[in-house]
Amino acid sequence: MAESSYWTAWQMTLNLDLQSRVAAAAQQESEATGSPIADVEAWARDRRWDYSTQTDWVSAVQAAMETGITAWGSNPTVITDQHVLSYVQAALAP
Repeated sequence: MAESSYWTAWQMTLNLDLQSRVAAAAQQESEATGSPIADVEAWARDRRWDYSTQTDWVSAVQAAMETGITAWGSNPTVITDQHVLSYVQAALAP
């Protein structure tokens, strides 16, 4: 039986692997745009409810959980690097 999307989103907010990937992308993008972020880990942590409630992210994580993938936060076939990068670029856009 599928888990609640609310429960899945909450699990995503707690996942340090996913948060670290968002922070790494934010660091790279902030350097590339010349707008450094002083603390990318805090930046990612402060936005965890925003990225964790992205509909396509929640669907991908739910599907991974249903197929037995437990390390979905670090698995780029579940939440792709392009998902992460697109989120970060939109969040950093003026």
